[in-house]
Amino acid sequence: MPAVLSVAGEAGPPLGTGLVIAAFFALIVTFALTLSARERRQFSDLLEYAARQDWHPVSDPSGMPPIVFDAMYSKRSKLFRRFRSMPLWVSWHQWTEISRGSAFNGSTQRWENRTSSTTHDLTRYFAALPGTIPDMTVERRPRPDPSGARPFDRRFLVKTVDDASISAHVPQRLEQALLAQIVPPFTISGNVLIVRFDDRPTRANLSMRADEIRRLTLLLTPSKQNGGQNRG
Repeated sequence: MPAVLSVAGEAGPPLGTGLVIAAFFALIVTFALTLSARERRQFSDLLEYAARQDWHPVSDPSGMPPIVFDAMYSKRSKLFRRFRSMPLWVSWHQWTEISRGSAFNGSTQRWENRTSSTTHDLTRYFAALPGTIPDMTVERRPRPDPSGARPFDRRFLVKTVDDASISAHVPQRLEQALLAQIVPPFTISGNVLIVRFDDRPTRANLSMRADEIRRLTLLLTPSKQNGGQNRG
């Protein structure tokens, strides 16, 4: 009886399945390219809008406060502009954090490696303040705080080294503006006002927030009409 030799090879996926897989990856690439192009258009549009609103690149960083200088030259910096000739700057940082781990897949009954990424945005406005104001942080009060920081109206905390000076630098009119949410919470460090937002600048918020910062600066600046007393 003649011997029959058969050679069995590993069969690849059916032609239809291969086409589906190829189409899927092509869709992913197209989607990624579309997002990238849209990001570039949005950023270009933001730069054009900022220029029309008198936000300009900084050509000479000399004389800037150190904390502002560091923000300008950070590797995460996406945007840095100065408003007119005022000591008011906006800085946008963006970075991506990648985390790796494993998870159990109930369908395959196997542990699988997983990788995920999260993109973070941080926009900060900096304004150099006239006079001398102590370092402090005014933040919304999320829950009862045991640290001993001074609360007002149970909705905000004022944290500062020199607690006795709080009443002179967080006057009643500023408390009222914070409670009415017409100015944002803030930090003062080295006589620089810092207001942060955990998002990116846009056409809708760039100038609006700048107006809030300037209003806040005026509230922190002693009035000449009342002999430098800031209590209103």
